[in-house]
Amino acid sequence: MTVISKYFSDDMFLIEVLTVAGTSEDKVFDGDAPASFTVIDAWVISELTGAGDTVKVTDGTDDIVAAMVTATIDLLVRAVDIDLAKATIAAGGSLSTVTASGAAARVFILCKREN
Repeated sequence: MTVISKYFSDDMFLIEVLTVAGTSEDKVFDGDAPASFTVIDAWVISELTGAGDTVKVTDGTDDIVAAMVTATIDLLVRAVDIDLAKATIAAGGSLSTVTASGAAARVFILCKREN
């Protein structure tokens, strides 16, 4: 997994996760989130081996974003449902991407810093 954080401003940032084929969970933060933030959007683009998989964003335990289905290669799929009760990650919290079959995908998570 490769995580690339790109900051737009002091409050908004984008996390890009390149999931690894064969790995069902990729941890962005594993109990070490540097600050509190809220997930406000997510989308996925399937890679060559990622077609037909599902990708979701979790807080390490519960789903923040419902499964996004990558039906074909290079298809962009945006999150339709974000669980607002789970979307805020506390400082020191966890954030992961989970793929059903461990296929490769490029996941983008748009966040707003809370403190």
